[in-house]
Amino acid sequence: MLDFSTLKEAYDLIKVATAEKPTLAGIETVSPDLYVLCAELALQFERRDISQDCLNMYFKGTLPHNHFLGRAYLCQAQLYSPKSSVDVSDLSKATRCILTTITYSKAEKRYHFLVYNASVLYWRLIRPFIKPGFCYHVITSLLEVIKGLQATDDLDYQWRAELRIALVECYLDAAQIKDATMFAYSTAEFIKTRVPHMYKKIFSIQVHHKLVDLFKVAKEVKESIKLTVIYKIHRLKSQLESKENPRDLSVQLNKIYRHLASHKTVTSSYLTLTTEQLPTDTAQLSEDERLSLLLELAHLALEVQDSEVASYCVNDLLKAEGKDKVMAMEIECVDSELTILKLGAKAEKCTKSFVTHCLRVIKRIDEVLQNAIRAANWNLVQVVCVTQWKLCLPMLQPNLRKNVLKQLINVATILSDLDSSLIQLRCQVHIEIAQIEEDEERIEVAMEHLRKAYTLGAKGPYEKYLTEKLHCLKIYAEIYESTIVPEDQAMKIIEQVRRNNNLQHSRSLLIQAGLALASDAFQLVLDGENEAKVFVTQGNTGHIGLLAAKAQHYLNSIQQTRGHLERLGNVNDKLRLRIWANLVKVARKQEVWDVCRTACKFCLLYDDGRWKTESSDSGQNIKITASVSEGNLSSETSFTIVSPPKVGYSPLYLLRTIADICFINAEATVQLLNSEDVQFNNHAVFPKDKQKDLQEVGVRNPEAVPEWITYRNWIDSLSSCATTNFMHAAELGIEINEAFIVCNAAIYMWNYNNHLLTTGRYKELVEPFRILVNALKETGHCGETILLVMLCNSLCQGLIQPWIPSPSPKKIEKKLSGRASITPNFKKLPAKKIEKSTTSQILTVDPEGIPQITEALQVCEYALNLTNGNVPSDVVPISVRRQIVVTWVKVKQLLQQQIGPNLGNDEEQSNDSQASMIQALIALEMYSCNNSNLMKFTVPSLLELEKQILDSTWFDQLLELEVWTRLMQLANLNNDDSLLMRCAQKAFAINKIAAPSTGSKRHDMHNYRVQQELLSVVAGIEGQSLMKNAAGNSEMRISAIRAFQLSASYGEKAGNMKLVMSSAKHFWNSCLSLIPSCLEVGVLEEPIKIFLKAICNAYSKNKKEEEKEEIVKQTTIRPQMHHFTRGALSAPVDDPEDDLKLRAAMYGLLFHIHMNKGNWKAGLKVLDDAIIDMPRTKQKLLLYKHRIMANARLGHDISMDMQKLKDDAEEHVSYMWHHVAGFSKEIADQLNCYQNSINVLKKPESNWKKIDQLIAFGEWLYCSGFSETDAFCQLDWAADLLLSMKPCVEVKEEEEVHFERENQSRSENFVPAKHQQLIGAQNIDTNLSFENLKDVRQLETLVILQTIMATIAGRVSCQQHCLMAYAYVMCIWEISLTSAESQSKELSAPTPSGRSDTATKSSKSKGKKEPRDDPREKGKTKVLPNSMPAHPEEWANFVCPTEIREFFKKGSNCSLINKKNVLKPTYSLFYLDLLVTELQALSYTHLTLPVLQLAELIASDVLDNKSLSDFYHLRLAQICLDLNLKQAAQYHEKVPGSVFIYEAERAKYRQEIAHQKDQQLQAAKEKLLILNENQIDTLINSNKDMVRHDFESIIYLSLW
Repeated sequence: MLDFSTLKEAYDLIKVATAEKPTLAGIETVSPDLYVLCAELALQFERRDISQDCLNMYFKGTLPHNHFLGRAYLCQAQLYSPKSSVDVSDLSKATRCILTTITYSKAEKRYHFLVYNASVLYWRLIRPFIKPGFCYHVITSLLEVIKGLQATDDLDYQWRAELRIALVECYLDAAQIKDATMFAYSTAEFIKTRVPHMYKKIFSIQVHHKLVDLFKVAKEVKESIKLTVIYKIHRLKSQLESKENPRDLSVQLNKIYRHLASHKTVTSSYLTLTTEQLPTDTAQLSEDERLSLLLELAHLALEVQDSEVASYCVNDLLKAEGKDKVMAMEIECVDSELTILKLGAKAEKCTKSFVTHCLRVIKRIDEVLQNAIRAANWNLVQVVCVTQWKLCLPMLQPNLRKNVLKQLINVATILSDLDSSLIQLRCQVHIEIAQIEEDEERIEVAMEHLRKAYTLGAKGPYEKYLTEKLHCLKIYAEIYESTIVPEDQAMKIIEQVRRNNNLQHSRSLLIQAGLALASDAFQLVLDGENEAKVFVTQGNTGHIGLLAAKAQHYLNSIQQTRGHLERLGNVNDKLRLRIWANLVKVARKQEVWDVCRTACKFCLLYDDGRWKTESSDSGQNIKITASVSEGNLSSETSFTIVSPPKVGYSPLYLLRTIADICFINAEATVQLLNSEDVQFNNHAVFPKDKQKDLQEVGVRNPEAVPEWITYRNWIDSLSSCATTNFMHAAELGIEINEAFIVCNAAIYMWNYNNHLLTTGRYKELVEPFRILVNALKETGHCGETILLVMLCNSLCQGLIQPWIPSPSPKKIEKKLSGRASITPNFKKLPAKKIEKSTTSQILTVDPEGIPQITEALQVCEYALNLTNGNVPSDVVPISVRRQIVVTWVKVKQLLQQQIGPNLGNDEEQSNDSQASMIQALIALEMYSCNNSNLMKFTVPSLLELEKQILDSTWFDQLLELEVWTRLMQLANLNNDDSLLMRCAQKAFAINKIAAPSTGSKRHDMHNYRVQQELLSVVAGIEGQSLMKNAAGNSEMRISAIRAFQLSASYGEKAGNMKLVMSSAKHFWNSCLSLIPSCLEVGVLEEPIKIFLKAICNAYSKNKKEEEKEEIVKQTTIRPQMHHFTRGALSAPVDDPEDDLKLRAAMYGLLFHIHMNKGNWKAGLKVLDDAIIDMPRTKQKLLLYKHRIMANARLGHDISMDMQKLKDDAEEHVSYMWHHVAGFSKEIADQLNCYQNSINVLKKPESNWKKIDQLIAFGEWLYCSGFSETDAFCQLDWAADLLLSMKPCVEVKEEEEVHFERENQSRSENFVPAKHQQLIGAQNIDTNLSFENLKDVRQLETLVILQTIMATIAGRVSCQQHCLMAYAYVMCIWEISLTSAESQSKELSAPTPSGRSDTATKSSKSKGKKEPRDDPREKGKTKVLPNSMPAHPEEWANFVCPTEIREFFKKGSNCSLINKKNVLKPTYSLFYLDLLVTELQALSYTHLTLPVLQLAELIASDVLDNKSLSDFYHLRLAQICLDLNLKQAAQYHEKVPGSVFIYEAERAKYRQEIAHQKDQQLQAAKEKLLILNENQIDTLINSNKDMVRHDFESIIYLSLW
């Protein structure tokens, strides 16, 4: 083996021999052939100097005409070989040598082999120029090479064909279409005859670049399946490259696939062709050809992102048999791309799962790449490298690209080793590697990769970017070296801050960068936001003055930017624009907002129209063609990939940069507004805590202060500035035809104005939204169809909002009354009746609003047509499309345009898969719109609507649930119970099918909450329907209660307090009939617990959300548009305190249920939980009162709870002490309670209550074994209070006092007396006569008091008290008769009293029979009204005249015996009976007659009890007989007659008994239905001594 030392020795010998003169004339010392051989060997050893020296010696001598001359020229050409596309001169020299060799060799046949060698060497030399933009350098020489091969008729036809195809591609790159067409035709003819298997390639080029008549070719290839498929594939590629947007692209790809899928039979080799016909084998497809075409179709489908066709192709490729390793690896590449494409939305959001999956696929392709290298198939290696690059593209984001560094380095190394012609791809890979290395602070490595990229891409699209990037890295690498150029200084500082996010003093560094760029004005503009620099004029130092001075200072400062560009000129304007933009972005990232806003102002100075747009931006699309060849099979694959956009100086990039700065400037301006506590597009509001400044100025309204107007105008100008920036960015997007910029402007405007959208202020956004919608129409919406639809909807809302007629006041009143109808049936005043008009007035729209409403209709129809399915990519979710449908229906109503029976679907053949759903939604909205005073739609029946919903295929289960819920509401309004129940079944069935939300994403959580709210409404409506139809059916009522429980449960899951309370109110109303019954109320225990639990949980959820301030807002149609929004179904609450009252009532009822069972501990636990759960409101007082009773019963301390009542009325506190006394077990506790109940009553208005407490205390002392003296002290005290009262004091009825005690809590602040109240009689003046006692209630209480004292005193000492009681009874008769007489004289006419009395009776008992009136009239003594009986006989015969009784009943005087003055008639009758007993025991029987007469009057006229009145007549008869007054006795015996219980009363008693039995049975049945266990006996035998008035308090609460 020859080594270099041997070659060196030979070279030295040749050198020495050449230097000597020839010894013989004409004989050379060294043969010329040795020079060539030595030069070739030296070139192999890469000693170019030796090779060149040998060639120089060869060419200096006589050149022999043999093959060594050609070899010498070829060797010289290799020495001239260019290293890169920059070395054009070397290419010319090398080409000249190649062509010289070809010219010399083709002349003689024996040297023809040199022509072939020269062509091969030539192809190797021109490789650096076979790339876009440089091919024109080789066209002439390549043509000569091809002609040389043709002249020698070289037999390697495949090589000649490849060169000819390369020349065609060079013509195309040089845009020499005519030459390309002519040469492609001759090449095609050559390939047909010589290498038919390569005809596919030239045919593809001809079709792709339209070098042939496409219509003619389409007809010629019909008989060939292969050529037909090739033609269709490349025809589509050509259309896609020229952006012709072929129609039905997916359909065409499917047709191509079906062509290939239907031909799987032929497996023979390629057949030969004649020179006059198309290749005969093209009539059929071999398996290898079919797989190759399937592979190419798969690449095309992936390019257009048609995953369906790509999947079909890949599946067929994977199932194919007989694949070689090369094909299998290429199929693996296609399958990997398809895997990433199928991820879809995950790729756009770049989720964690997508990143993990993508990295897994990239790792797999990296293994394929290593296998391809082992297979030594370098074309396959290039294909795998291209696939790896495409897979890495989604990972080239700043936070992800470091994960693919290893794979990119592998791709760059392999392509470099192969010296691949994929120059742009190699350049891109090196740029991305440099970026990753730069992120990791490996600056030198990054610069090395950038130099490699620059070497590859010199004079290419990335030249300027690479030059600048290298300069930036160089500056950063020399960070500690000073620089004089201001631009370099700014770049160095910006890079320093950008690379060190945690760098301290970043703000000061950014300011230095700004000063380096604008030393004359940057600091002045920056100080505009520095409040320390604000100058406040004298006399204007208030808060308003400071705000005005700050606004004026800001406006003055920004004026300093004027003239900045004029002072600089146009020097480095592109560079300075980019540096300013970098400063803005770094300041924005560091959130140094003032520097960001200042830099934006300087950067936007360059937006003065100096940049002109270009039609395209080079360097964005890379077309890569790689082929895999093995044996006689050639598979070529063409890729078109989009490279990441890189920085440049093109006007397109600069305008794009200005648009970005506009966005950032707008964001920074919004941040400035937020720092002023003002939201974007809101007006400034004067702070309430600064109202004193207005008082100093002497004005009330801040709008009248000039300083405030200045500040307010400045705030408005900031909002206007931000909006202008957003809109200007959209205009720039239109100018450069960049849809994503317009989409970003729309997204910014939507997000920053979200607070306006949620509050329904659409009309304020009409103009910007109109501009954005038109811009998106012009540039396209970049796949953001949802955004476009929502913009259109909001625009339509703003257009129609000002022109919607407001309803009349009567309509509003009707709506309010209708709303109140679904609130709980608590006690309320009867609603005012609304007069029904015979004709409903239809409101019309103001004619001035018709143009805007028409525009809204056009926008709605545009959005509906855009999403109708004709373009699959523009299909939006039905939940989004529904919004525009709702608006469209409302617009139709405003324009008084009826919607046809097809409900908007007028096309017979439509691609809209949502058409049936849209029709159902339109029908529902028509029903909703018919509730207004506008035009009424002709709507389908509810059954038709139900059928329409059933026939629709709902893709959104949440929307389907909503639709059934709304139909259920309509059925409820129309009393269609069967439809209502069907809707409920459908709704609950959807809930079972729908998968529960397990994710924690906000969107999923919101959907889950809405779903639970809808189900709550469904259950609530179902319960209302069941309750409406219950009519005493216990099973149906229990089903209704369960429905309300289910509704509350769903509301609890949704965290919607309103829905839970609405269900609770409906439940309470349904149980009102059970509450008064001790037997039936027990079945409510479990339901009440469920409701209270749901209320507590929902309340806690709402409280947590308020604390975290997490509000999920769905900007949908406003409620007045009848849109079914979240929370709209919950029952409205007129008074928020109603909820608290209901909760307190439910807790109280649950406590009483436990109290009935005797389970006081459980009741106390309920009250403890209630007090913890309930907020601090006055409703808690009822719970505290119940807990006081429970603690007293259990013997616990009650002092703390009683302190809670300190601010309550003293009568209520006294009542509670008295009530607790009854529950206490210990005598000491009872004594303390009674004393406290008396001591708290200090106001004169509470004397009646104090008297009652004293009487009760006296009775308790006597009954508890205390001394009589103690009891008499309390009674004497009460008597003293009674005697000291003023006559005829108006008081409240006992029932009213009781009602107010339980339901009112007045906050009266009073200071109690400092001394302790003593028990016993006080020093009160009691020198009163009977003439001063005019109040029946006062006298009646004295009678009771003296009777009690007589009972306590015993038989020995009771005479005085009995006589006093008798005297008070006589006083009652006297003042009552006297008062009645005086009123009869004033009111009666001069007609006889008998006639008047008869007339009165006849008017009362018209049509009725009174058989017992005669006995009363016969035996009565005619006593004049003004004379009272004076002795027992007169009292025995006394009958109060009917006229007097009527005056008693109707009179309102405190001196009359009626219900207003005798508040406790049964209580009074008890003590009157006791007084009669005591008088009889003292043998004062004759004194009992007035007492019994008073008792009979009370029983007859106050209690309205005839049987009791007859009973007293019989007692009077008995007394008369004892007194031997037989006539009077006979009279009193005849009054009752033979009937002792009257029929009406008997029926009433029987009805009560029957009702009680029914309650027992009903309670037992309902207990079994709810608890499923027989506990009726325990329930019936429960404690029956409960305190009734506590239960009545709950009933009163249910009737507020």
